[in-house]
Amino acid sequence: MQSTGYPTPAPHTEDSESVRRYGPIGALATLGQRGWSWLPPTIALACGIIAAGEWNALQLAHVVIAAIIVIGLWPALWLALAEADWTAALARWRLWDQGEPLPPFPYAVPGSDADKLVIVLGKFRAWAQQDLLPNHGVALSVILMAPIMAGVLSTVLGAQAVHVTIAALCLPQIVLLLTRGNGQPVPLLRATIEVGLPLLLGYSLTHPAPLEVIVVALGYAIAYAGATAHRTWTWNIGLCVVMVMLVLTRHSVGVFGVALCWLPQLLVQSPPTPRRADAWLYISMLIAALTIG
Repeated sequence: MQSTGYPTPAPHTEDSESVRRYGPIGALATLGQRGWSWLPPTIALACGIIAAGEWNALQLAHVVIAAIIVIGLWPALWLALAEADWTAALARWRLWDQGEPLPPFPYAVPGSDADKLVIVLGKFRAWAQQDLLPNHGVALSVILMAPIMAGVLSTVLGAQAVHVTIAALCLPQIVLLLTRGNGQPVPLLRATIEVGLPLLLGYSLTHPAPLEVIVVALGYAIAYAGATAHRTWTWNIGLCVVMVMLVLTRHSVGVFGVALCWLPQLLVQSPPTPRRADAWLYISMLIAALTIG
């Protein structure tokens, strides 16, 4: 068939090489390598466990499983669905005009829908081999493996953990629909995966999360989104939500501690950055968790 002149991507990329050498499990590890990206969900998970207040009832195996879920599986699925540029991949498919047709269906009339289908399937096979798998092989492996692994592991942790995991698995799919696969999600939704839901999962290891903990987790997700997006007002709103909930639940010591951590950034009123704001956010989360617990 005639080519449109659209450049064919190189068939060997880092993603496809990791899948070929290590399989889907290695692909999870490769996709999740982002420096210190493991720190926010780890601290949030620990704060959720502290807020629950029953450390003696926890099993070490459950903590390890929860850490695997929030550090490895949730972020991997998020990167594969929400931050991969699927729009560009589909745009290349629309322009694709290479590939031999598949063997025709028996008794298919030339020019019929069945005859056209084998031509399209031949193009798709060529596109998948030369473009889709080399460029998105890791992401596809993660999309297939991460939900299964997260679902199975969360069942070990109990019904509440399953509910939180379902929310974490649905969120990247919602983002994919909202952004139409452009790989540019809203910072708040990413912060929910990295901070909000890990905090809820940590609490859910021993108790169902009450409204107080859900609101506090949401507040810290908003504040973390403000730090990653360099938006002062988002940072301020998130910490205000936390403080209001602590006031309503009469945790005066927690209110004072959170306000003390908020004060330096509030006085400067410069756009928060992860380097300058994250440490204060983590200390604030710890203070709130100790107060609630």
